[in-house]
Amino acid sequence: MAKYIHITDEEKRRAYENANALQYALSKGYNLIQVGNEFHLKDHDSMVFTKNGIWFWNSKGLRGSAIDFMIHYEGKSFPEAVKILAGTVPGIAAPQRPSANVIPFVPAVFVLPERAENFRQMFAYLVQTRGIDPQLVKDLTTNHQRMQVKTFAGLRICGYDISGKGLYTPNNPDNPKFSSLPLQEREIVSLDGTTPMEEKKTERCITSQEADKLAYENVLKRHNNLAMLGYGPDGKVRYCSLRSMNSTGNSFKIDAPGSSKETPFLIRGVKDADTVIVTESPIEAMSYRSLCTITSSPRQNADIFSLGGANVTMGLDRFLERNPQIKNIILGLNRDDDGNHKIRAGELGTEKLMQKYGQTYQVSVHKPALNDWNDVLRRIRELRGIDAQEHERSRSRSAQAR
Repeated sequence: MAKYIHITDEEKRRAYENANALQYALSKGYNLIQVGNEFHLKDHDSMVFTKNGIWFWNSKGLRGSAIDFMIHYEGKSFPEAVKILAGTVPGIAAPQRPSANVIPFVPAVFVLPERAENFRQMFAYLVQTRGIDPQLVKDLTTNHQRMQVKTFAGLRICGYDISGKGLYTPNNPDNPKFSSLPLQEREIVSLDGTTPMEEKKTERCITSQEADKLAYENVLKRHNNLAMLGYGPDGKVRYCSLRSMNSTGNSFKIDAPGSSKETPFLIRGVKDADTVIVTESPIEAMSYRSLCTITSSPRQNADIFSLGGANVTMGLDRFLERNPQIKNIILGLNRDDDGNHKIRAGELGTEKLMQKYGQTYQVSVHKPALNDWNDVLRRIRELRGIDAQEHERSRSRSAQAR
């Protein structure tokens, strides 16, 4: 029987502050190589660490913070991981941020993922699986804030050719499973498929058509993913949140390499709205707006902002700077109390945001009744569907009685 280890709320708070998985891996001397804006374990390329501290084990469908990495990869218990990150284990210091020359970081260039041939799977996923308001999905698609994109396992999109089609190159060129790819030196003329580059470049890659053919032959694996986009002040896409659309099996959520957390996903309200609602992710932002539509809430007039993570504030900082009319901030972060979260990141993130903005803005908190806003939305859709079915059965019984 495992020995009970008591952990305090203060230890949890400190562990959360130190839960950057990349920082932890570097502090422990793991051998990492940079691939775009990510770092992979040299001998384990499905193990990915991102700049903002998230860890992914793609082959197992796992993700999370340093705590999750320590539990699933290093075999530590949750209390052990918390105490190590909090620095309360005798003789073991909390992980420190490595010096800048441990791995010379080269920022990745942001390349917009390639649009899929159609958006059917995206509409089905958002409307049927997630319960998002169909009109909202149409509006966001028309505004080019979301789209269905294609990606290929083990490859990254490096740009677009003269015809506006994507070009793809291996994440790890030394991986022998990609040695048979028909890589050729090709000219990259655009990073988004439409805007010409000032200075064109070349890279060894394959075309989108070749990648699709290899996927059809089961040499490569193609995925259709949901892309949710954020725009900079110049009107160009600067941020892309990618997520899988499967309802079963392994899933993933990750930012496209080179994405700027300063310009994350945003649903605009009425012109000059003085209220912004803050959520953790684009799915939560869409769910909140859908709930406002269902309930005819006046909050459907407010801007809804996705942080891109419970502990990421740089985007909100920039948004507030560019929108001085904002007077009210409503914090709608996740509860994280469904038993699947070791640390309540949403609760800790809410406390951090209250402290940061509470003196300048009118800040209030709106917690979802369930774990997150999409859980609430789907539950309401379910209950309304049950009510509609019961109403139809009652109407049929009444007709038969007559």
